[in-house]
Amino acid sequence: MNEDKYLKQIIKVFKEPIEDYVVINGSYGNVVVEINNNWIFRFSQSKIDIKQLTLEKLFLPQFHKSCILNIPNIKYEGADFIGYKKINGEPFSVDVFNTL
Repeated sequence: MNEDKYLKQIIKVFKEPIEDYVVINGSYGNVVVEINNNWIFRFSQSKIDIKQLTLEKLFLPQFHKSCILNIPNIKYEGADFIGYKKINGEPFSVDVFNTL
């Protein structure tokens, strides 16, 4: 994995100082970079994942308006990534989804 590649893309859009970061692999076809323990940047890893991300970019802002759950509010985006404030709590998994 090339962490520099992800950090370079983040630095282009994220104007705050980056004090620390953690790279998390294996999140539903994404590489996740957590910045300053407060921001999440998700990078798609394949053309299929980029297509899914494109749909998320369209869907999430609309769903955010009417959903009672905390939904990522996209603040930063590129062709293969989105960035949003970290939502604390349990990751949204199939098990969590099924309980809704």
